[in-house]
Amino acid sequence: MNLVQTNLLHEVALEVKAQGGPSQFKAHALKHLELRTVLKESHASPILDLVFNSVTPGHHNLFASIGKDQVTIYDDEHMGDYLGVVVHYVNSATPHHAGGDVTCCAWVQTAGISRHELGDACLAVSGPEGAIQVISVAEARVVALLKGHSCEVTELRGCAGVPGLLLSLGCDGGMRLWDVAAGVCLAELSCADITTAELHPDGSCIYTGHRGGRVSRWPLQLQRGAAAPAAAASPTPGASCFGPSPRLALAAGCAPAPAPLSLPANPPLGDYIDCIRCLPRGRLGVKSTDGRLAAFELAAGSSGAGAEAEAGAAMEAAGEAPSSSGSGEMQGGEGEARQVLSLRVPGTHPASGSRGGVQRCRFSATRDGAFICVGNSAGDVYVYDAASGGRAAHHPAHKVGGPARAAALSEDGRHLLVVRGNGYILRYEYIRKLDAAAAEAGPSSREVSPDPPGAEAAAAAAGGGGGKRGAEEGADGGRRVKGRAGGADAEDDEREDPEWSGGMEE
Repeated sequence: MNLVQTNLLHEVALEVKAQGGPSQFKAHALKHLELRTVLKESHASPILDLVFNSVTPGHHNLFASIGKDQVTIYDDEHMGDYLGVVVHYVNSATPHHAGGDVTCCAWVQTAGISRHELGDACLAVSGPEGAIQVISVAEARVVALLKGHSCEVTELRGCAGVPGLLLSLGCDGGMRLWDVAAGVCLAELSCADITTAELHPDGSCIYTGHRGGRVSRWPLQLQRGAAAPAAAASPTPGASCFGPSPRLALAAGCAPAPAPLSLPANPPLGDYIDCIRCLPRGRLGVKSTDGRLAAFELAAGSSGAGAEAEAGAAMEAAGEAPSSSGSGEMQGGEGEARQVLSLRVPGTHPASGSRGGVQRCRFSATRDGAFICVGNSAGDVYVYDAASGGRAAHHPAHKVGGPARAAALSEDGRHLLVVRGNGYILRYEYIRKLDAAAAEAGPSSREVSPDPPGAEAAAAAAGGGGGKRGAEEGADGGRRVKGRAGGADAEDDEREDPEWSGGMEE
């Protein structure tokens, strides 16, 4: 953590305290978001997904985007309110895999299995080639290559409670469960009409969405065996990235089988489920391509034995003291699920729902489950209060057109990120309005330059006062975006881009 990030976190802590707590601050920040940062990735193709790292403790500031054959990992707070590129990976062909487009990604929990003293964050990516690559942020390279699917991988999901556990879904309905650290497949599951999948945060089960609007649960019984060295059969040298840790295995004689869930959706979900997400406190969010989005409080026993631990972790993430009872009442036998939320995302129609990729609009939820973010095919993005169903924020398509295929809210609620058009990432930011007392105290981290004293004066003398606005080159070679999305060259490119309809507003 550097001085700029320390100052930023201090400012945020003061704001949170002034608003009465994390939940109140998020609700306040969502009402005061402004479009301040626009970034265009070099592939100039649709960005198919954008995901914050919510599975690895201490790495919630990282988010990843995928588009064309490129994967980019950003840091959302290390340089204050600048946007820093941490890793940029191009999926080129190698002797070990075919390369090509990347269409899905997921963060992998690495706590306790990484050899790095300060920990690591790993991102799994895949696409039409079927091979899954695991990228280490600490090493900025592919550290594991998982082969098993014979078709395109359409979904990847990590597990916050089980380090190294990864779920993959192929377009043929085949699912595979992986131990990333060992580089081995734990189970092969299949059901022809699966459209999306989700791994429960405690690893107790898999939820799958199906054609016809059905949702199923696959119970898992995982065990950890004796520690063993990482798999040496991997064609990459990534075995050294993971330390010797107990390896995962499915309990003998407990082959997972799907059990349909009885979800009392009113109105019923559409005939094609395109996104499922587990929410804290034993809830499940389900969205269909026609814009219907519902949340259910699952029946007793349907969320596994780890629900209490998950609820405690969510409360801790929200800055609250974990309750000793948690969700212990959900440890009993099976019962009926209960619908707690029903929404219809405006501007979404069955004809616009895609069954395979570019038009798919995923929804995301904050780690504490308080807010749900979702876009539509017209480019609008909505943020809903997951408890009441009330609309906390709405930002229509502005400057850039095209579907909002993914949207995500930062953990502290200060940043809302949306992907639109061909390669655009738009960041809506909470800008604190300085009162008289704060103005006397000095500028905020948004206004303070991370460069040493005198650097701006020297730059002005050398370059005729070019200033620091726009895209700046960091010490590690990454680009940090502030205010306008780029300098003079970037502005020229944007004027030539037919998707871009104007400059940034101050």
